[in-house]
Amino acid sequence: MRDRLIKDHREFTGSFVDIHDKAIREHVADRMARGYQWPDPWLSLNPNFASGGTVTDLVKQGLLQPECEKIFRHLQARYQGHRRLPDECPGQ
Repeated sequence: MRDRLIKDHREFTGSFVDIHDKAIREHVADRMARGYQWPDPWLSLNPNFASGGTVTDLVKQGLLQPECEKIFRHLQARYQGHRRLPDECPGQ
């Protein structure tokens, strides 16, 4: 499904673009071939949702898989100091 969607979108966006300069055309073709318009999906959590507890609490309750705790602890360490994460919200 994803591959078909990408193929259709590539055909659509390419149908109205006619690059005359050879160097630019090759540059664009190279970037398109490497998936420039289709980056890997990005998962983001909305910190404005009401908290359901910490990741650790949710794992203990069986609501999240144990692997989630490892993943989110890695992200917390990576972003420490850049912004508040849901597990750091007051009142938990």
